[in-house]
Amino acid sequence: MEQDLSPASLTLRTNEMNSSVRVGDRMHFRINGVDITLRSQAQAISSILSRLKSNRSFYICTLNLDHLLMLESDPVFKRVYYKTDLITADGQPIVYLAKKEGVELQRTTGAGLVVPLCAAVANIQLPVYFVGTSDEVLRACITALRWEVPALAIAGTYAPPFGFDPFNAAADEIIENIRKSGAKLCFVGLGAPKQEIFCERAAAAIPGLGLIPVGAALEYVARTKTRAPEWMQQIGFEWVWRLASEPRRLAPRYFKNAIFFLKVWKRKSYGAVPGHDEGS
Repeated sequence: MEQDLSPASLTLRTNEMNSSVRVGDRMHFRINGVDITLRSQAQAISSILSRLKSNRSFYICTLNLDHLLMLESDPVFKRVYYKTDLITADGQPIVYLAKKEGVELQRTTGAGLVVPLCAAVANIQLPVYFVGTSDEVLRACITALRWEVPALAIAGTYAPPFGFDPFNAAADEIIENIRKSGAKLCFVGLGAPKQEIFCERAAAAIPGLGLIPVGAALEYVARTKTRAPEWMQQIGFEWVWRLASEPRRLAPRYFKNAIFFLKVWKRKSYGAVPGHDEGS
């Protein structure tokens, strides 16, 4: 069947990708075709534990502006997002856009899930694996977690070499190590989109494994990086702290994200207009 590429059809498709949807008696916030299904940290933890207890493989994604921007141009990353039904609102702009549509979300980051999830799986005696950063950071992270969650069963750790590719032999080796370890939950701190792509591959390869992409969270736990104070996180200003900490690396990214946010806000506010160039 020939695909309808008329302006009216493209407009309808764009608007459908940005229209929140009702699931049961609740609304799911939808943005660029991605549904936020986990509305709070408590719901995220509950859903993750439910999947772990049922021995079902899964991974989550934590949506922020940087991810949204990558989803526009990276088909592999988009496929990874579309294959999971466990997605949180990581960025405060996502929470703000949802609120404009009457959907209340709580910002739920990978970093914020590490310690509560470790405590929860320790209670049900499930072993945990950690992938990311460096051996030094992982050692410090494990030391901190053992102090905070003494009953935590740690199945293993792996620090990939520099230039890690989630499709190469090193990734295959990590997946095999996780399988042999017997881990049931794995935290992956490799940065987006590598960590999400790796999570999707590992979940497909290992039955009963759950994976949580966490970015810089392992460095926060290890205290090799300092996270923004709680009050800055609560009011959505964690980005200011991070920008001040790493201006050279983050300033260009945040500038692109700000421009992109304005485009997304326009789409959500006014929808797509036939014949209108969204880049203008």
